[in-house]
Amino acid sequence: MADNAFAQKPVITLTVEQTKEALLEFEQLLADPANQAKLEGAKTASGGDPMMMMMLVMPIAVGIMSPVLVKYGFPVDQQGGMQFLAAAGSHKENPEIVAKADEIKSRFIPPELVQMAQMFMGGGAPPM
Repeated sequence: MADNAFAQKPVITLTVEQTKEALLEFEQLLADPANQAKLEGAKTASGGDPMMMMMLVMPIAVGIMSPVLVKYGFPVDQQGGMQFLAAAGSHKENPEIVAKADEIKSRFIPPELVQMAQMFMGGGAPPM
């Protein structure tokens, strides 16, 4: 059977504790002043244009978060970031997880661009 480049990647699930731990690790990475400067620079360079935001900010956010994505088995790309958010979204009954995931998303995806980001990345995470 030939490899299908469009085959669905396996879904990664995280326990509540793994999700909380990963979100804490993401928060710590995003709190680093150097990482904040990278994100803010990309946001400024995008000029508020949604497509430029996706092209400039998302790769930087994925780069910042790559150690955590790798640790939990997610691909180190934009789709991996969205897969992580989808895995976190499976715990939407947990208010602590929802609040942290929303706060992290807001650092690199403005609320008005969440739906566009999900479509741009092939579906991504459901709204939390």
